[in-house]
Amino acid sequence: MPQYNPNSWTKLANVVYFDQPVGSGYSGGNDQAANNAQVTQELVAVLKEFYAVFPGLKYIPHLTQALLSNESSLPINLKAIAIGQAAFDNTAAGSDVVTTTYLNRNNGVLRIPQDILDVFNKANQTYGFTNIIQQATNPRSGTITIPGNPEGDNYRIKKRQGTCGSSPKTPNEVAESRVNCYGGCATWSIMIEYLLATRSCFDPYSIRYNCTYGPDETDFIAYLNSFALRTAIHAPSKTYEFCNKTIQTTLAAELVEPPEYRIMPAILQTGIKVHLYSGNDDAYYNHIGNELSIQNMTWNRCQGFECAYTKPFVVNGQHMGNSGYECSLSYHRILNAGHSVPYDNPVAAFAFVRDFVIGDAGFWVGGEH
Repeated sequence: MPQYNPNSWTKLANVVYFDQPVGSGYSGGNDQAANNAQVTQELVAVLKEFYAVFPGLKYIPHLTQALLSNESSLPINLKAIAIGQAAFDNTAAGSDVVTTTYLNRNNGVLRIPQDILDVFNKANQTYGFTNIIQQATNPRSGTITIPGNPEGDNYRIKKRQGTCGSSPKTPNEVAESRVNCYGGCATWSIMIEYLLATRSCFDPYSIRYNCTYGPDETDFIAYLNSFALRTAIHAPSKTYEFCNKTIQTTLAAELVEPPEYRIMPAILQTGIKVHLYSGNDDAYYNHIGNELSIQNMTWNRCQGFECAYTKPFVVNGQHMGNSGYECSLSYHRILNAGHSVPYDNPVAAFAFVRDFVIGDAGFWVGGEH
């Protein structure tokens, strides 16, 4: 049953949700997008229609870029964007390069045997991932060289070999799967395979979820498909799906330039503030990848953050994580939260939106804080 949420973002602002791309959530139509450019174009078209009907209302990297390109026809006074668990980075930076570091830092929760960790540590050294992590200093000393897209290549290898590498549990199985099924440097894929094979009810989106703790998707979907809710929000008569694998597979297969290279710096150059947040417990899009990519990004006059993400993020006297903010970009690492930060730590998520996205929380003193 739904419960009252004292930390609802609707307490801070009017909130409009768009189920997008076509085929997700309640969205109707049959024109399923084939690439990210089409997804962006369709949402811009919807926004133009929306503001034609509601002209008095004032209202993510690719969408923001498109909105800026259509300023003359869209009455949106865009001031800031916020992205949670942002996949804005180089594919390797967000996956293989940082996987072993994440496992070691969070092994107090994961409790992976040392002989398994040794396999990951050996791969990290062999493929230079340890050296890459060490280059992500504050301040940055130079350009960080990160490999291309090993997971994309390795996905194709696995697809050709069928069930190769499924459910590795021993050090030998992990090592053999890494080399023979995915390719030597695919530590991220092997991490997911290993943890799913050795943990009951394991969810890579939050390493603290288990068989008794975590969101109940069954009740959630049943509520969204209830007649009462559909009537209240004027939803179309279609079955709400939690995930649309067809959309996910289609868009994931497209090779696009990571937004950190040009799109994000261009957005920041316009003066629009960008707020990134990441849950500490998300192993799927782990926070170390976001932090590495920020350090490898150049925008305005910044080359990564000069200072480490050590400023305490305190809410109601409780330590909720750490943050950093320079040159119109803020980053928050939220504790006790996985991929779904507003669900796992609603108090921290509410404070983040209130104080940073809307309130600018003492942000800019001479352009810096």
